Amino acid sequence: MIYFLKRFSITFLLFIFCSAFYAKPVQWISPETHLTLQSGVTFETDKSLNLDSVPVNFSAQFDMTQFRIFAGFQVQPSIFDFTTYLCYSPTFFNHLSAGFKSLYHFKRYSAEYFENDFLEAFYLKYRINKYVAFDSDFAFHIKVTNIYSIEESLPWIKNYSFAFNFETLFNPIENLTIKSGVSSYTLYRYNLFFAPNYWLSAEYKFANLVSIGSKALVEYVDMYTLSANRRLFDFDVYVKLEL
Repeated sequence: MIYFLKRFSITFLLFIFCSAFYAKPVQWISPETHLTLQSGVTFETDKSLNLDSVPVNFSAQFDMTQFRIFAGFQVQPSIFDFTTYLCYSPTFFNHLSAGFKSLYHFKRYSAEYFENDFLEAFYLKYRINKYVAFDSDFAFHIKVTNIYSIEESLPWIKNYSFAFNFETLFNPIENLTIKSGVSSYTLYRYNLFFAPNYWLSAEYKFANLVSIGSKALVEYVDMYTLSANRRLFDFDVYVKLEL
């Protein structure tokens, strides 16, 4: 696996170098900056669609198009999640953005355990035109967990896995963005590979600063090894403020 990652990294860097050499111009960074604040609530249900919990989340993102910094948290009874990431992806040929994404997630379940997730990813985005774009990342995932009941004999449990996210963005009319995708993780949930999440979202910008949106997500386990088993269904609603 390490050998594969090294080969992939070298190939990726050569691609970036060749693209930078021939592309005129390469957009390394955009001077225009944006700060986005978002707050929302998630209705989480179990596989029988019974309401399980209603976590609340808040996040902030600093955006310079090619460079993004994100930090956010989610709270619910006995559970706290925090996620932050940095992504840098220069734009080549005016359509392709390619770079890296580094993500950290912390989860604490007050009576049972806490865990840390580290994702180091290659990030790709391709915009066909002003209406359609594709966004993806492919990551190496490290999970480090401390379970209180066994920490004296086994203080840390380490798991190594892969993670990915692929989404399609569609702007059918001005101010409306529709996204759909499949991923092995969500912003505040990091399963080991591969329990797929399928999701669909819609966001509408009402004014220059304010947007509202919603997202429906279904998660499966054992989808490609045994019979598919739906584990949960989430429905999000949120408000976004762009400064």
